[in-house]
Amino acid sequence: MKKTYGTYKGRSTLTDKLRVLAVVLLILVVLAAAAVFAAQDYIVYTEDGPRLQLPGFLRQDPPEDQPPAPPEPGDISVVIEPPEDLPEEEEAWLRAAALPIEAVAQGTLASQAAEYGANAVILDMKTDQGRLNFVSQQAVAAQVGANSSLEGINDQLRAAAEGDLYLIARMSCFRDHRVGTENAYAITTNPGRRWTDLGGVRWSSPASQAVRDYLVGVMTELAELGFDEILLEYSGYPTAADGHLEYIRRGDAYPGDGLNEIVAEFFRQAAQALAEYDVRLSVCATREALEGGDRSGREAAQLEGLNGNIWMAEGQGGAAALEQAGVQDTGRLVEIVPALDPERGVHQAVFPEGQ
Repeated sequence: MKKTYGTYKGRSTLTDKLRVLAVVLLILVVLAAAAVFAAQDYIVYTEDGPRLQLPGFLRQDPPEDQPPAPPEPGDISVVIEPPEDLPEEEEAWLRAAALPIEAVAQGTLASQAAEYGANAVILDMKTDQGRLNFVSQQAVAAQVGANSSLEGINDQLRAAAEGDLYLIARMSCFRDHRVGTENAYAITTNPGRRWTDLGGVRWSSPASQAVRDYLVGVMTELAELGFDEILLEYSGYPTAADGHLEYIRRGDAYPGDGLNEIVAEFFRQAAQALAEYDVRLSVCATREALEGGDRSGREAAQLEGLNGNIWMAEGQGGAAALEQAGVQDTGRLVEIVPALDPERGVHQAVFPEGQ
């Protein structure tokens, strides 16, 4: 009888199964080694590691009618040449006019400024009488009753500051009838009375730290309201042009010497407090004050620490006076004039009659 593979040979054992598995694994290892050996010619080593580059007949080439990919661009430097003849930028001259605080409440700042040909408005935010034309949070303001009674004036000022007009806050510093009423803050006479100037207005003392703190506090509040510039007037001791200095009592409020250092400290304190705000700190000055000969305690050297303008009345010598006093940047000059003149190339300001 012919033997066939279908003849029953009995049950297979575990040893037989392991032997078959070992043979299969050996075959797989041999095939894998052969594949690796055959692929050696197609392995390319790059910066990103080894990669397989297939032979040409295994790669899918682009169609013949497809243009080849453009080459990689190298470093490209673009140089833009400016036009040869650029027009010179026109100088923006300050043309400021003083307007009443009521123009803020009435919303007529822009129209009234246009009547004067002004691009800036001066608002008297602290008057010679010591009245504030806004509501301050300073304790001294509440103590002397200086705050404005105009309802919503602070919000109206903030809204005005958002407009196109350049806003200037004028401050009468130490010429202050309200604060000068308090003996603790006032310049007094020999008999101990509160000294008054030729206009009947009392003065507070620059030597009083409380007074200086109050004034600097008012400045920071004005900066927070959005004013672009703060103009200090009467920023030192009274002069002979203000009244009879011989009647003033010498002492802590009005020392016999050292006035310049006291006023300089006031300017330093103000400049430091306003350093974080986008506001100019300016001062009204006279030629005599710049030369240090008016007993006000003010002098030209103190102005170098301020970032604003120097306002002088027409007829004081203007730029020549600043140069003679050693002020390098005469472009900071603002001339106080009877009327704005658009033909004159200088910063100007006008205080209309009654303002």
